[in-house]
Amino acid sequence: MMESPRDSSSLLGAEAESEKETTPTQELATWRTEPIVTRREKWGWYLYDAAGGCFTSIALNGYLPVLVTDMSKIAAARTDDVCFVSIGSIKIRPSAYSSTLISISVLIQAIVFILSSSIADYGGFRKGMLLTCAWIGGAMVVAVGFIGPYDLYWLVGLVLVLSNVFFGWSYVFYNAFLPHLSRWSRKVVKADPKDRNRVFDEESNAISTSGAMVGGATSALALGLTIPIAFTVPTTPTPYYDCGGDEPVLIETEIDSTFAFRICCALAGALWMAISLFFFVWVERRPGPPLPKGSTYVGTSVRDVITTIRHVKKLPQTCLYLFSYFMCSDGYNTIASVGVLFATQELKADAVTLGAMLLLVPFAGFAGVFIWYKIKLFFKLSTKTMLILVTVSMTVLPCFGMLGFIESSPIGLKNTWELYPFAIWFGLNLGAIESFARTIFAQLTPPGREAEFFGFYELTDKGSSWIGPAMTAILTQAFGSVRYAHIWLYFSFMISLIFLRFVDVPKGAKQAKKFIVHEAFAEEKKKDSSPDSQSVASGPEVSVEMDTHTQDQMSTSVSNWADE
Repeated sequence: MMESPRDSSSLLGAEAESEKETTPTQELATWRTEPIVTRREKWGWYLYDAAGGCFTSIALNGYLPVLVTDMSKIAAARTDDVCFVSIGSIKIRPSAYSSTLISISVLIQAIVFILSSSIADYGGFRKGMLLTCAWIGGAMVVAVGFIGPYDLYWLVGLVLVLSNVFFGWSYVFYNAFLPHLSRWSRKVVKADPKDRNRVFDEESNAISTSGAMVGGATSALALGLTIPIAFTVPTTPTPYYDCGGDEPVLIETEIDSTFAFRICCALAGALWMAISLFFFVWVERRPGPPLPKGSTYVGTSVRDVITTIRHVKKLPQTCLYLFSYFMCSDGYNTIASVGVLFATQELKADAVTLGAMLLLVPFAGFAGVFIWYKIKLFFKLSTKTMLILVTVSMTVLPCFGMLGFIESSPIGLKNTWELYPFAIWFGLNLGAIESFARTIFAQLTPPGREAEFFGFYELTDKGSSWIGPAMTAILTQAFGSVRYAHIWLYFSFMISLIFLRFVDVPKGAKQAKKFIVHEAFAEEKKKDSSPDSQSVASGPEVSVEMDTHTQDQMSTSVSNWADE
């Protein structure tokens, strides 16, 4: 076991007293002692970004939505309603089917995150739950390779929903490690207390950026493995109906073989499962405080969420940032999830074009994270300023897409060649937004409540946008074209920028620390007023006085820490 900085390295400056029953304030001060972060542990954290990147680039934002759409088109062509499939009693166009399912998955995510994300804040289950989510979700995607009949399009759609839920859930636990890895890195631990916030910000940026770069590079390599599969597996001529006009038109030409896409999705699931093992082996458990006596994990999770909502007024900067990032992530996640559908439906992109576009995104993402990070260092810009700049850059994409509404315009995603610069520009900004965004939120998260608050964060992050896919499905259902989604994307980014402008990160970081201190003292006061506490007060007078003195010391230590 690695050496723990229990004496001089503790951010709270308190020693653990394991043999004595501690008050909530004492627990807050003592349980935060953790091992120093090693290079191997950082790489374990980076590699889960690589595991998740394989799933998102190949399956979630790549072949899986196209597979679901193609299977539903073929299944619809074999029924009386050639232009519709069903979700229960609701009729929906196959072109809007994937977007609708993504929105449904996000609603499920909201319930799962809020009810269970705080489980990882107590005890040592954060690490194990991440691996569980990765392996369940990965196994489902691997199973897609064995689902052949087109009539089972609904089953593949179910995999799309559940795998997205487990993927997003795993990232709640994954992102919750970032504050720990930053706070207990050697640079931060040895930093002067007056300079610790700046060093913490730099270390968070470095770790987050490295993870994004490793994830982008691995995604590109994994996509490279799928390109030969998508291009060499024989295609099967299968008729379907084009329902974009007033009347359905039977298309006799062949569409891409779903068999090739199923193999690619299965490969993505296998890589997700395999690479996640590095995280499980190399990353320390870094447990939270013990579960309160007499409590259950689900009950504690619900209680913590209710408490957070009740005290949300004490975290106005965190709430403002969450809403800003909600709109931003909704925009770029919609581009990622709907982009391939736009390429195949509006521009009739073939397998070669689709594969090349998917391959360009992670390569550009790798370069983009490096370029934006170097710009930050060269001009000495804050992380918030960088996030604003990257978001403005991302807004160029929906503006470019809206040029297509102008009939006289020769560009505006009207030609297949335009998909290549579109994919490159998207990739250059995607990784940087994710990296800078989670770095800021790591500073705005109350210590000890990382998993719970990153649960809220995850509602606005990977695969968790619901407004964009829902609006895309509604607009596609109404107008028969995915192009109208660009209007919504533009307003998503603009709303995000307006709210982000008013976020004060240093003030929010101080609010987050004081929030957890306030809760600890409130719990301690509640415990002191209980009958059990009053019966203890009848004990030896000296013991009571010593305990009061100890609590005063703890209170001063924790309060000073919150004001750093």
